[in-house]
Amino acid sequence: MESIISVKGMLYGGQNTGRQSSVLIVDAQQQVRIDGTDFEPCSVSDLHIASRVGNTARMIRLPNNMQFESSENDAIDRIVALSKSSHSLFNIHLLESKLSYIVLSLVLFVAVTYGAVTVGIPAASNALAKSLPASVSALLGDGALDQLDEYLKPSQLDKERQQYYTDLFSSIAPQSDTFQFRLNFRKGGLLGANAFALPNGDIIVTDEFIELAEKDEEVLAVLYHEIGHVLERHSLRQLMEATGTTILLAWILEDVGIAALNKLSAPLFFIQSSYSRSHETEADTFALEKMLAADIDPIYFSSIMGKLSNQRSSIKISGKTENPQAEPAPDQNQNDESRVELKEEHKM
Repeated sequence: MESIISVKGMLYGGQNTGRQSSVLIVDAQQQVRIDGTDFEPCSVSDLHIASRVGNTARMIRLPNNMQFESSENDAIDRIVALSKSSHSLFNIHLLESKLSYIVLSLVLFVAVTYGAVTVGIPAASNALAKSLPASVSALLGDGALDQLDEYLKPSQLDKERQQYYTDLFSSIAPQSDTFQFRLNFRKGGLLGANAFALPNGDIIVTDEFIELAEKDEEVLAVLYHEIGHVLERHSLRQLMEATGTTILLAWILEDVGIAALNKLSAPLFFIQSSYSRSHETEADTFALEKMLAADIDPIYFSSIMGKLSNQRSSIKISGKTENPQAEPAPDQNQNDESRVELKEEHKM
């Protein structure tokens, strides 16, 4: 086979334990052989060539613990050039082979992040919220109403009407060492007809909601619903989920996440955020069960939710339909199905 580079030198190792005069040959296919020996040919990329220092002899390490020494540095430099070219091609191949690992790592990262946000953080928030002492809920709820009053206006309902609904609420509010259930009235303004709960048991209803409800049973349905949110610690869980997600984003996006974290305000969070579907389902179920136990027809639950939904869909601000409500519009079909199922269970 035609050689393109030949280097004279001394071979160490092999069958002879000493050294022997040999010629290292590189052919057109960049295969290396040692002329006159039993050396098994190898690729140029398998050679380990010492750096050049002037015109001193250099050592070339070969496979099988063999070494080749030569002072023909110009010829060796040509081998080095071939070796670098071979390694470059090898590196490109290595990079291409690793692209699949890069893509796989990216997919796994996205999957883990998605799982953390949708499953891990909610599960951890649920466990943590239910294990925290009552003082934490009180700490978050106390003072929150005062801060919310910067955005909400005083109620315009007369004192007698407020007292009537306060007594109505007291008749259904659970006796609890964890929560101090209190009913608060405020003018909704942009919130419109609404009700929402704070972690410590404070429940706020707007004047517009009281006006929208035509029956006491409709008011009770919503109050039961909000009590369910408090007992299940939904607002606390949701605040923890939002904080955990923001911290995760802060870790991933650094400054972007930190900015979002700095803007997190608990009082505004309680009225601007919407509960998750699972939280709403739990609160709906609690309300329907309590209504059935009190011999209140669950039809009132569906009727008031329908009225709230219709009102929210008609709110328009600056030419855009917006929903600034604490409670998301309910799935009417789901409410009806839940009402029927619970009513059948109650009869059994």
